[in-house]
Amino acid sequence: MISVVNVDVSDDLKFAKIYLSIFSTSKDINPKNILKDIDKKKNIIKYKLGQALDVKYVPKIKFLDSDEYEYFDKINILINKSINE
Repeated sequence: MISVVNVDVSDDLKFAKIYLSIFSTSKDINPKNILKDIDKKKNIIKYKLGQALDVKYVPKIKFLDSDEYEYFDKINILINKSINE
């Protein structure tokens, strides 16, 4: 599962950092490889954004890994564990 966690756009709207959370229960899937594959296709993604957005400039995009959902999942596990004890 891939989720967009956050998007930081510069004030001039020319740069965007897109934070992705990549979660998989399979040991065969490496989230870092998926992020690299997405980064390789960022020109296609930028082109699609340009078609979808009505803006003067399409921002240069950079994909970054976010472990925010994993962090929340660990907190939920700890909370549930403490409740059950």
